[in-house]
Amino acid sequence: MSPRRSSLRFRRILAFLIISAGVLFARIQEARISEIRLVGNKRISDEAVRTWIQSRPGDLYSPDLVQSDFRILTESGLFTDVKVKRKEIGGGIEITFELEERPVITSVLFRGLEDAEEAELLEVLKDAGLDAATGELYDPYLAHRGRQLAKELMDRKGYPLANVSVETEGLADRTLEFNIERGPLVLLEEIEFEGHGIFSAEELSEALELHRQPAVYHADKLEYDVQVNLLKLYQEQGYIFARTRLSRPSTIRRNGRFALAVTVTVEEGSQFLFGEIEVEGTQYVDPEPYLTEHEIEKGRPVDLPALRLMTDEITRDYHRQGFLDFETLPQVEPDVPKQTVDLSILVLPGPVYFVGRVGFSGVPAHLDRSVRKALLLEPDTVFDSSLLQASVDRLNALGYLEEVSEEDYEITKHSDDGIADVLFRLRLKD
Repeated sequence: MSPRRSSLRFRRILAFLIISAGVLFARIQEARISEIRLVGNKRISDEAVRTWIQSRPGDLYSPDLVQSDFRILTESGLFTDVKVKRKEIGGGIEITFELEERPVITSVLFRGLEDAEEAELLEVLKDAGLDAATGELYDPYLAHRGRQLAKELMDRKGYPLANVSVETEGLADRTLEFNIERGPLVLLEEIEFEGHGIFSAEELSEALELHRQPAVYHADKLEYDVQVNLLKLYQEQGYIFARTRLSRPSTIRRNGRFALAVTVTVEEGSQFLFGEIEVEGTQYVDPEPYLTEHEIEKGRPVDLPALRLMTDEITRDYHRQGFLDFETLPQVEPDVPKQTVDLSILVLPGPVYFVGRVGFSGVPAHLDRSVRKALLLEPDTVFDSSLLQASVDRLNALGYLEEVSEEDYEITKHSDDGIADVLFRLRLKD
């Protein structure tokens, strides 16, 4: 056969196929759905699944609508796999959705943990918004995040070499199993300091109040020690721009066993001295004794912790005199070239409040008298915040109440008439 005749025959066959496909597609498009079958769903009823499906028997077949049904079922979170099949039967279209349901977790096991650790991990999962409770659909994210949190828990308890795995083979039995191989106890035994010159390594180590050596490595506690307690040492001596950086722990071998080591890098900066100091608005309290007591005076090293403590004490003393809206607005202005800091403190006392109604709830009537005797705030007297704290201490000393804290009372201030009401929400011990 000549090439020309062969090419002509190929074109005829191609044209026939295109026309046939077009006729078939048109016929399918015009066909109606004869049946929608659901296969594989056991726990989820057919009726429940059909509420997600927009296609209906008797409707004209629409590939776009079937594709939308497939996408909705896939994104519903109820199935790990969805397949859709189409079949022509007697001039109609039969659509089959093959479904693989996500298993329901009926038990969660933690192998390798003590009972207290298991309870702690469950609480950590709950706080992270991950519910490992039974009766929930299996969530791969829960398994992955649970593994991470279990590893972090082991790290905090001194087992950074712990291996945590999640067993999903048992999902056929609807059991989610976390396996923890804790490995050897590894303590933090070496904290190295770099970049320091003002203080010795021994002095810096002493400033770490929460993390002594050797100790179980607690990342959050050590971070707080380095960023708060260690910097406080510098801020007390005028190094107000000092910075610290904590390295990730590394594993070392010491005396034939594993240990952890970290490095703390210090950027000390320059020392700053107090320049001009001005306090305004203290007509009710003399600021000089506070400044003298905390050694806040021109020419001395800037002491930021002492400054915070001084403002707290001034606030406390004003609150004792009924100035419940009292505010201090300290402002520091560093002069980098001169290495000085000018300090100005604006005091806004606000009005004096008197005690209005003092009430409580949560206790039976026969205990009213003893509770009332514990409260030292008297109506129509100046609202002394120290008496409020003393009242809280006396309530806690009664013995039959759950511990009373700041969260258990509410102060309602009426600034127009200078009255402040107090309501205690008390709870009896079980």
